[in-house]
Amino acid sequence: MLLSSGEDQPDFPTTDLISGWRTLLDYGSVAGDSARAVGLWMDAAVEYPDQRPVVFKVLRGVVDTAGRAGGSHPRHRLRDLLYLWQPVPAVDADLERVRLRHELVDLLDHDRSRSVALYRPVRVDRGGPTP
Repeated sequence: MLLSSGEDQPDFPTTDLISGWRTLLDYGSVAGDSARAVGLWMDAAVEYPDQRPVVFKVLRGVVDTAGRAGGSHPRHRLRDLLYLWQPVPAVDADLERVRLRHELVDLLDHDRSRSVALYRPVRVDRGGPTP
């Protein structure tokens, strides 16, 4: 699906892909289909750099917790799967795979910190609210 894009192909159904990935991460085992699927997508991102934005958009969308209960579970599962895909430390680690994993994990952490910031407590003093 990732490689079938082009001018003559329709846009990716990212909403459907995100929904499918959520189902896989919510119910799949870390050592089973989930690990193979993450591995295939991340390998495609390594081999086809022009597809990285799509891969990252979909995987980031999977763990987006906006309006969704229990959002940390898929995030933790995805992080675990990324480290299964490219373990650290590994003597034979592929530096591009390590860099790509770090990039996606950093984006996931950034997304999470932005969502948590919405709930930062505010203290109210006589002079008004202060963070």
